[in-house]
Amino acid sequence: MGENKTSEGVGKIKTIGIFGDLPSMPTGMAVVCKNLALGLSNYSAHIIYFGRFGQASGVGKEPILHDQALQYDLVPCEGGVWRPRTVIEAVEKYDVDYIFCEDDFFSAGGLVRASKKTSKPLHFLSPIDSYPINPMAYRVFKECSKVYTPNSSYKRIKNGVFLPHGVDKETFYPVEVSRDPDVFTFVWVGRDEPRKAMGRFIFALEKIYKKVDCQAIIHSDWRANLAMRTARYIRYKRDLPIIMTQMEAGSQDKLRQIYNASDVLVCTTKAGGFEMSQTEAMACAKPVITTDWTFMNEVVENYRTGFKIPIVDTCGDTVTLYNGRHWGVPLGRKWGNISVNALADAMRYCVNNQEVVEKMGVNAFEYVTKKYDWRRIASKLYKEIME
Repeated sequence: MGENKTSEGVGKIKTIGIFGDLPSMPTGMAVVCKNLALGLSNYSAHIIYFGRFGQASGVGKEPILHDQALQYDLVPCEGGVWRPRTVIEAVEKYDVDYIFCEDDFFSAGGLVRASKKTSKPLHFLSPIDSYPINPMAYRVFKECSKVYTPNSSYKRIKNGVFLPHGVDKETFYPVEVSRDPDVFTFVWVGRDEPRKAMGRFIFALEKIYKKVDCQAIIHSDWRANLAMRTARYIRYKRDLPIIMTQMEAGSQDKLRQIYNASDVLVCTTKAGGFEMSQTEAMACAKPVITTDWTFMNEVVENYRTGFKIPIVDTCGDTVTLYNGRHWGVPLGRKWGNISVNALADAMRYCVNNQEVVEKMGVNAFEYVTKKYDWRRIASKLYKEIME
């Protein structure tokens, strides 16, 4: 590696501390932080990944070997929201020069206080999923060196920088899998929660499955409470052509198989900063049906790489946070409910126009593999941090 020069002229490799969920965890934060850590390790910097939920308390005494091919140090840390003392301990013990983390703004208090205490700049990736941005978020962002967002919301933040999520092209790519070629297959991926709106996909499928030959794969964690209730509904309907597959930690290869066993990804999410299932499916040459709501429409080009379905109404989010005194402070964001009827129409069109769908898949593959490359994204992040 080369060297970065300090103001005193003494050569010193800078240390970037990445604070995220343990890389092996099946969370969006883990995927993002792990890939950025790998990308940053190609530059003149020492990368230390502080893996949340790696141990019961505090910060690990020394890095551990997580993977033979790992190109960065991994230090296990306690779980939960980042506490100031945990981040301070990590920064001081491992001589961290820059703090980087992806998290919600209402979970950034410990990072901000640790940044101030140690006088180390905080580079914060915020998954803003809808407008309006909460005033509390702006107060947090003001304390950061730079704030990165994976969508156009960066334009509304004074120190905002656009940093999209990438797609791992070595994991997600087109491949032949065993499947019934005569049955058109939709796929839905995600946890069963209000924001993801799995039910609206099921209702749309109910409107068309007796009229056109199709089926659905729903890849979710069926052990969760809400998902178990949804599973009972699916079984009650009996003839609903839905294959339920279980989401597991470290099941990326399985997910690639699921994408390739389908024809179209349906994303009914009411709001999202960046839905990685969209780019993953597109990397497997599958078009995407999503909504035309803010941020959800930024990856898909209508009628070229997929379809943007209108929303029928908006709703307030269901998330509240603890403000130090009481529960129940609303975040004030607006989410969009996808039109079930319009979604059903788009799904029916796909079944009846499979050559068009196949061409859209090719367009989606070409688009996403060029624009959402993790190495290019990590390169941009490195330049922003070192600036």
